Amino acid sequence: MFKIKLNIDNLFSKEDFKNLFSRSFQVYKNKFFEFEIVYYSNTLLDFNFSWTSRVDHAGLDLTLGLLFYSVSFRMYDRRHWNHKENRWENDN
Repeated sequence: MFKIKLNIDNLFSKEDFKNLFSRSFQVYKNKFFEFEIVYYSNTLLDFNFSWTSRVDHAGLDLTLGLLFYSVSFRMYDRRHWNHKENRWENDN
């Protein structure tokens, strides 16, 4: 797992959240893509980057936010990881 995160929040604002846009679709048999735009009144600056492998729903996750608005991209595997056998679970 690799993760970088930087968040600066407005502690004095009244919390308000709105999902402005959200789409997800299947790219390959087990790979999915998600895109989202949100309004969150507490966010002044938001940067999140995460890349995971050999875990449940492994993949790439990126969020960029500035002055209350954030854009998120996520590409992930829908399967679960079997740690005992070191492989993906069957997707029956």
